[in-house]
Amino acid sequence: MRIVSLSPSATDVLIRLGLVDEIKAVSAFCPAYVGEVKGKPIAGDYMSVKRVLLKKLRPDFVVITSGIQRQIKETLKGLGIRILEYPVPVTLGGLLENVLKLGILVGRSREALKLYQELKDDLMRIANLRAWRGLKAYVEIWVSDRVMTGLTSYVSDVIRTLGAVNINDDLVDPFPPLDREKVIREDPDLVIINSDFEPVDMNRLIEERNWESIKAVKNRRIMVLGVERSLSHYGPKLIETIDFLARAFKE
Repeated sequence: MRIVSLSPSATDVLIRLGLVDEIKAVSAFCPAYVGEVKGKPIAGDYMSVKRVLLKKLRPDFVVITSGIQRQIKETLKGLGIRILEYPVPVTLGGLLENVLKLGILVGRSREALKLYQELKDDLMRIANLRAWRGLKAYVEIWVSDRVMTGLTSYVSDVIRTLGAVNINDDLVDPFPPLDREKVIREDPDLVIINSDFEPVDMNRLIEERNWESIKAVKNRRIMVLGVERSLSHYGPKLIETIDFLARAFKE
């Protein structure tokens, strides 16, 4: 089996299913999130693919992210390459379903079921801790723009799993645009800036946004997450990030 994965989260699943040797190329972002594929050929990124390389590799299929990589999907269709789509989950349950579905599609259903159960058990253990109980949390994701996390984002489910309330659960959009004033009004106990590859000057950010008075700043309950522990990654590694957050802000 010859696989090209252009989705870091799907690559994470494939590696845990024991398919590292079957992965012949990845996206430019995969090695940062999934260290096991460092050194693999780069077949594209979120928006484009290397057609010549794909023709040379002759993959059985290419894994992409649903919706986000629609432009790549059209290119792959034109090349006559089979496509497997990995959806962005709405909940953590959706993340677990993605593991099962992808495992079945690549012929590793037994391994996928085992991984599914392990991840489910880890989530149950973390949820039972209620590490953030009684707290209000604000999470901001830095992608092409700065966005918050609304009710239908899997990140909101992360917050609920930890026992806290997402201050933006009144917003249906999964990733609504940044509203600095809303953060001040809601006065969260915790603030997490998920910047992935970008450096963050937190003191400057707080000053520019006039956030000096919110509880999270006063009590120094602020955290910056980089690519090594990222909430923008929705593969199995996300469960490890949730476990880290439970311990970092445990009441």
